[in-house]
Amino acid sequence: MTAGTLPENPHYCFAPVEDTEAEVHQIRIFVEDMAVAIPTALVVLTGAEAMRVADRLNARLGFDRAAWTALAEKCLRENDGDPDGTLH
Repeated sequence: MTAGTLPENPHYCFAPVEDTEAEVHQIRIFVEDMAVAIPTALVVLTGAEAMRVADRLNARLGFDRAAWTALAEKCLRENDGDPDGTLH
């Protein structure tokens, strides 16, 4: 699936990805059945703060931490991981 073929109501979540080279955590959007995560401009310096930001964003979508991390990990598994970083 590509951005041009997003379903009407996509199943998605926000999750931090650690960029080990830049030593920051970027919040990305993981969409079920989409080949890549969508980067955002949200970047934080610590893993703990990244998780808090993701928790707040996902709470508005009705996801607790267990639900959004499961969705993000499912997306990573289906798409052979993320070449630009690792899920925090």
